[in-house]
Amino acid sequence: MGSRDFTKNTKNILFDSYAKFIKDLRAELIGANPVGKVKQRSILTKQTGKDKPPPKWIEVELVGKGGAKPKVAIRRDNVYVFAFSNADGNWYKLTEAKTDVLPDALPLGFEGNYNKLVGGAANLANLKFGKFSTSSAAVILWNHGKKKPYDDAELKRALATICVVLSEAARMAPMYNAVNDGWETPAGGTITAGDIKYYITGWSDWFCVEATGSSTAVVAPRRLSLAVAAAPRRRHGRTVELVI
Repeated sequence: MGSRDFTKNTKNILFDSYAKFIKDLRAELIGANPVGKVKQRSILTKQTGKDKPPPKWIEVELVGKGGAKPKVAIRRDNVYVFAFSNADGNWYKLTEAKTDVLPDALPLGFEGNYNKLVGGAANLANLKFGKFSTSSAAVILWNHGKKKPYDDAELKRALATICVVLSEAARMAPMYNAVNDGWETPAGGTITAGDIKYYITGWSDWFCVEATGSSTAVVAPRRLSLAVAAAPRRRHGRTVELVI
């Protein structure tokens, strides 16, 4: 992994402030020279496409229990978790086959979408999100490849947990609030079916739309905004106000 292309961040899951961590992650996603803003909400850099690397990666080292400290590679152009490293320093990417993106990383044989990870985004409602569940997920990533055969379902659940705690929380205030509310509790918090439907499943509806008063306009070129509209707008009868 070329360090020149990575912005690095270390998070001690059990001891660091989750609020500060997400605040710092959002700042790194925006970067020193923001692309622009939609209604005072920062827009991410232009997407390069699924089969091309982003302009820059964000590498997050997740320090968990028992000395586990896997690194997670997040695309800066769309906030997707793309790869992680294990205890041996090997990188694995969430792809079905070999790609030119992070060519040294080994494909896991499945994509990083929630259909592949947990059988659909709706099943995220069955997971717990907190510092203890996230630390356990980090241990699973750290130990990946040590035992054969490994538990594929266990790894996928761990990755889904990491995706919500990092990516979804950085993108969407409601997701951050749900995780943060349960972060310090032993069992961890949950996200509701309604929030999953409107914010996670509907993410693709948000990323290319700019709210302008009562009308909408497509943002071109397609860029992801970490928040849509300073003033709330209605969608399916629900007020949407995504604040970074």
